[in-house]
Amino acid sequence: VGSLICDAWNKAATVGNATRGFKVTGIFPFENNALPDQLFFALADSEVPVPENTTQEEANSSSEVLINTPQIKLQPAEPGTSSVKPPSPTKHLHKISPIPRLSQVTAKHRVKKTAILLTSIDNRNALKANLEK
Repeated sequence: VGSLICDAWNKAATVGNATRGFKVTGIFPFENNALPDQLFFALADSEVPVPENTTQEEANSSSEVLINTPQIKLQPAEPGTSSVKPPSPTKHLHKISPIPRLSQVTAKHRVKKTAILLTSIDNRNALKANLEK
C-alpha cells in the first residue's frame, strides 16, 4: 500500500502543479484581479486604514501627542462611602457563558441474565412462546 501511495504522490506533487496552483490564486506571477472584489467586502467594514508612508515628522508628532496627553489619576475611594461595588469580570463572564450544571444521574439497574445455550430445546420453546404472544 505504501508503494502505491508513494508512486501516486510522486506523480501528483510536481513543480508544475504547484506553479499552476500559485497562478490560479494570483500569488505568482502577481495578478491583482485574480480574486474578485466580492471576497473582500466583508473585510472592508472591519479594517482600519493603515498609512502607507509615514514620515519622521509624523512619527515624532504622534509620540508627542501621547506624551502630552493628561493622565487621569483615580483616587481610592474611602471605605464605607459607596455601597455599590462594580461587578467583577468573572460575573460578566458567568452572564455570557454560565458554568453548566449537571443533574444527578441515577444508575439504572439492569436485570442480570445468566448464560444460556441458545440452541437448547428449553430456549427454543421459550422463544416460540414469546413470538406467539
